[in-house]
Amino acid sequence: MTIINLSLVSKTLKKVIENAVVGSSIWNKPQPPAVSIMPPDKLKADSLGLYLYHVYEDPAFKNQPPASSSADPTPVRYTPMALNLHYLLTTDAQVETDDKMEDAQMLMGLAIKALHDYPVLTDRTVINTVKVFEEVGIDHTDTKLKITMQPTPYNEAVNYWTAGQSPLRLSAYYNVSVVLLEPEAPPTRTGRVLDYGVHTFITGAPKLNGSKNMLTVTIPDSGAPQEIELRPAEVPMGDRFELLGGNLNGDETDLVLNNRNWEQGITADMAWGIIATEDRIIVTTQNQIDGTDILPGIYTAKALVSENCTMPDGTIRTFINGTNETPFTLTPRIDTVGAPTSDGHLTVTGFRFAHADIAAEDVEVYISADPLVSGTEGALNPGEYAITDDSTLTLRLPTGTASGFVPFRLIVKGAESAPSWVEVA
Repeated sequence: MTIINLSLVSKTLKKVIENAVVGSSIWNKPQPPAVSIMPPDKLKADSLGLYLYHVYEDPAFKNQPPASSSADPTPVRYTPMALNLHYLLTTDAQVETDDKMEDAQMLMGLAIKALHDYPVLTDRTVINTVKVFEEVGIDHTDTKLKITMQPTPYNEAVNYWTAGQSPLRLSAYYNVSVVLLEPEAPPTRTGRVLDYGVHTFITGAPKLNGSKNMLTVTIPDSGAPQEIELRPAEVPMGDRFELLGGNLNGDETDLVLNNRNWEQGITADMAWGIIATEDRIIVTTQNQIDGTDILPGIYTAKALVSENCTMPDGTIRTFINGTNETPFTLTPRIDTVGAPTSDGHLTVTGFRFAHADIAAEDVEVYISADPLVSGTEGALNPGEYAITDDSTLTLRLPTGTASGFVPFRLIVKGAESAPSWVEVA
């Protein structure tokens, strides 16, 4: 990804430090650390400085092939510029007590560890349950930032401070690479005419290679949450997934979903938040599609890529190319799994547990390997469950359920919910 706003890189590094420090076992402050991008002499008390003090062009990228031939020269402003960013990490030097200096040195050490533990930042980087790229707004891009601590000798570090600045501050020096500076958009050109009224397309037909989504699961007693990539996608209702392929962004990209219970495919409306790029389509699932309720189950997706071309008479003609179909699964969403009462009753909340088109035999509920049977709400026997509405399910644990964390599974129309556990005392 190319960027023009260098502050996005600074904001990303701030998020790395802030979230890593808060997640540290030795951070004993009620508030997150104050991290500033101001120059060192502008730092406020009890803060950490992360100052961008130097930028230079990456020499390796200067050897890239020319953007065009001499017969058709293209100005360099249409070519991205690769930059290396140099940062100064420093503490507040205005402390007046040993305790304040100890806090400053502790914060400095935690920040250095954070930048050491996460030397490469991508869209999949998660720190203390926070996706740093998503926080900054550069998620779902090909951005990749490499952080390197610079081995600056102590006798050279003093050169970064002007004479008269006292005391010399505790500092570390970092290089962030490679940041591609966004070029100007090239001017549009009239297509080469091969025949009157005939249009050629050189990009190739759009296609889909598959689907995927990221599922965050916290396994009991394991500590930090784990992120699992699922291919084909198995996405809880209301979450986001991606369709992968090529040549997917035209003048307009529509998404057609199909299910074996529908007579024909249905085009997703604007509520599905479709974002199309060259190699992927990002989709946020909804409860309905064009007035039809969405149920858990197996679906297929097909993209329709439209391109508008100007005809010889000045009119606009739209050419639509369709992709192949690729499968994905919409699963029932689990929001909470309650704690069992003394007699084994508990409540599970989520979405799309019940619907007029979901028959009783379409629903399966398991506690560990034990299947539960449908019972009467308010009078459940051990090993029975009842569905109150589309978002609430109650059950009673089978007799003899072992103590500890036991898996809970909900399957609706063949689609199984994300991993969940019941803590049995």
